Amino acid sequence: MTLPTAQSQSEYRHRAAGAVFVVLLAAGVVVMAGVGGPHDAFTGALMVIDRLLFSLWPALAWVLGALGLGLCLGAKLLPDSSAALRAVLGVAVMLWVSHLSGVIGLPGGGIGAAVAWLPVVAGLVLGGARVLARLREGGVVLRVPWAALPAAVALAVLTVAASNPPGWLWDSEFRAYDTLSYHLLLPQQWIERGRVWPGEDNVYGALPGYLEAAWAQLGAMTMAPREHGLIAGEGYRLLSCQMLHALLAVVGAWVAGEAARHAASRAGLAEDRARVARVAAGLIVLCTPWALVTGSLAYNDMAMVALGAGALLAAVELARVHPLRRGLATGLLVGAACSVKPTAALFFAPVVGVLLLVTSPRTAWVVLTAGAIAGGMVMVAPWLARNALATGNPVFPFAAGLFPNAAGGTGWWSAEQVARFAGGHRFEGGWLDRLRLLVMRDASDPMGPAHRGALHAQWSAFFPAVLLATLGGLAGITRGAGRGVRAALLLAVPLQVAVWATATHLQSRFLLPVLAPGAIVFALWACAGPSRRRGPVLAGVLGAALAAHGAWIFSTQSGGHPNRLLAPGPAARTGFGLSDADRRRLAPDVGPEQYVNFVLPPGTRVYLLGDAAGLYFTTHTMCNSTWDRWLIAEVMNASPSDPGAWGPALKSRGCDLVLVNMSEVSRLKRSGWIDPAVDPDVVARWMTSHTTLVRGWPEIGVFLVDPAGREERP
Repeated sequence: MTLPTAQSQSEYRHRAAGAVFVVLLAAGVVVMAGVGGPHDAFTGALMVIDRLLFSLWPALAWVLGALGLGLCLGAKLLPDSSAALRAVLGVAVMLWVSHLSGVIGLPGGGIGAAVAWLPVVAGLVLGGARVLARLREGGVVLRVPWAALPAAVALAVLTVAASNPPGWLWDSEFRAYDTLSYHLLLPQQWIERGRVWPGEDNVYGALPGYLEAAWAQLGAMTMAPREHGLIAGEGYRLLSCQMLHALLAVVGAWVAGEAARHAASRAGLAEDRARVARVAAGLIVLCTPWALVTGSLAYNDMAMVALGAGALLAAVELARVHPLRRGLATGLLVGAACSVKPTAALFFAPVVGVLLLVTSPRTAWVVLTAGAIAGGMVMVAPWLARNALATGNPVFPFAAGLFPNAAGGTGWWSAEQVARFAGGHRFEGGWLDRLRLLVMRDASDPMGPAHRGALHAQWSAFFPAVLLATLGGLAGITRGAGRGVRAALLLAVPLQVAVWATATHLQSRFLLPVLAPGAIVFALWACAGPSRRRGPVLAGVLGAALAAHGAWIFSTQSGGHPNRLLAPGPAARTGFGLSDADRRRLAPDVGPEQYVNFVLPPGTRVYLLGDAAGLYFTTHTMCNSTWDRWLIAEVMNASPSDPGAWGPALKSRGCDLVLVNMSEVSRLKRSGWIDPAVDPDVVARWMTSHTTLVRGWPEIGVFLVDPAGREERP
C-alpha cells in the first residue's frame, strides 16, 4: 500500500477547499439574490445569471485584455516581477489608452467599436499566448486555502449588488447619487458628444476620469447608440460598468495580497507564512463592507485602491531592480491611481515614497525619484494636455491662482464659483473636531447623528483589527529583518488618516485608501506570531466577520428590499421596452423621472432645475452640477426685476419644460453650495406665478412646469 505524501495531502486539501469555495459562492448568490425582492431565491439567482451573461462579458474582456497587456509588457520591462505586478501595470496602461483614445475622439458605429476593441483584443491575444505557454509547462496552479472561504460570501454580495441597476443601492451613498450625476452621466455624455472632453455643465468632467473613459470605451465596444448611449435598450451597459469596477476590486485584493507576501518575505518570515499573509491581506481588502459597497457601484474608489496597492507592491517587490525602472513602475502606478481619483496623490504618493526610500540605498534616491516623477507625468500627461486646451488650466478646477481667467476665476468659472467649490470640499472645523469625527458621531448631520470616520458601520471590524495589529507591530519593530519596510508600512495608515483629516471634507468613504496598507499591516502581524496557525485562524475569523457584516448590510438596503429592481433592471426607469399601453397605464403612479420618460413626447427638451442626476432621462435634458453655471441664474441676472421674462428666456434657449426640484434647491441653499442668485423663495414665486403646472409631486417637492407665461400658453 502506498501512503499519501505530504504534497498529495496538501493538494487534496486545496482541491477540497476549492470545491467548498465554489459551492459556497453559488449558495451565497442564491441567498443574496433572494433577499428583499418580489421573487424567490432561485428565481433571483437566475436573474443574476441573466445579468452576468449579458453584462459581464465586455467588462471581463476589458480586464483580461488589460491583464494580458501587463503580462506581455512586464515580461519585457520587468522580467522577474510577479504576475500581480505585471497585471496591475496592464490595468494602468489600458486606462491610459482608454482615456487618450477618447480624448482624440472615437467615431461612432463599427469603426468606433473596432478602435475600442483594438487594445482589448491585443491584450487578449498576447496574454493568452503567455498563459497557454505556461499551461504547457504545467506552471499555472490555482490553490484555494481554507482561510480564503469567506471571500466566497463577499464575492456573492459583490456579484448580486453589481447586478442591480445603478441608483437603487446603497443608502450610505444616497442610492449612488454620484453615479447618476457624474460617474456614469459623464461617459453617457461623452458617447453622445463623440469625445472625452470637459463640458461647462459638469465640472467633474474636467477631472482625469480615466475609469469613466473606460466606461465610455465599453459603450463603444458594444456599439452603444449616440442618442441614448449606456442606457439604451435594457441598460445592460450600465451593469457592465458596475461589473468592471467589481472586477477591479478583485484585482485590488489580489495585488494587495501579493504586496503582503513580498513585505512578509522582506520582514524575514518563512515562505509558508508569507503565503498566508497574501491570503489574509487579499481577504480583508475584498471582504470589508466599504469595498463591497463601492466595488459594486460605478464608482472609482476600488480602482484607485487596486492601483495604489500595485504601487505598494512595486515599491516592496522591485528592491533589486535598477532604480530607474523601479521608479518608473511605481510612478506609473501612482499616476494611474491619481488619474482615476486625484486624491490618490495625497494618500498614496507619500506612503509609496517612504517605502521606496527605506528600501533603497541613498545613492539611488535621485535616479529613483526622477524615474517616479517621469512615470507619473507620463500617466497624467493626457489629462493635463486635455484640460489645458479646454480650459486654459491643466489642473482645472484646482490651482485657480496659478491659472486665472479674466473674471478672476479659472477655466470657465468666476471667482465666486472657485470659492464656492473650495468651500464645499473642505472641513471648516478645527483639529479637535477633525479628530473627534474620526471616532465619534457627527451630531450636526442633517440626516441624523452618523459616523463619518473609522467607526462607520461599513468599516465593520477593519479599523479595530488594524489598530491591534499596529500596536502589536510597534512592539516588535526593533527586532528582526526588514525593519525599514515594517516601519514604513506601520507609518502608512496613520499618515493616510492624517491626510484624510487635513485635506478632505471628512467622509468615511474617503478613508478607502487605507484599505490596502491596513490589510497588509494586519496580515504581517497575524502571520508573525509564535504559532503557524495564528495567521490562517485570525485571517479566516476576521474575513468571515467582515463578509457576514457586508451581507447583512446589503440585506438592509432600500428599506430591506435590495433586490426589488433586480428583475426589471434599468429599464424600470427608462421605460425602454414598454408598450404605449403600458406607459399610459403606469403614467398616473410614476415619479418625475419616469413621467418624463414614459409620457412626454419624444424630442421634448427638459431643464432639470436643481437636480443634477440626469443619467436615466431618455429625452433631451439640460442639467448642471451645483458648482457650474445655472441656466435659471443666467436668465434671472439678465432680468432681475422682471420674473415674467424668465420663462420666455428659457424657451429661447431650447427649454420646453422645467422639472423643478424644490427640495434639492432648498438643500443646496442650506449647504451654501448653490449659485447665490438661485433663491428657493424666488424660484417658488416664479414657478407659481409665471409658469403653468404640467404635473406635480408635492410630497417630494418636485414640479414639472411649462416656463411660458400663462397668457402665452395656448
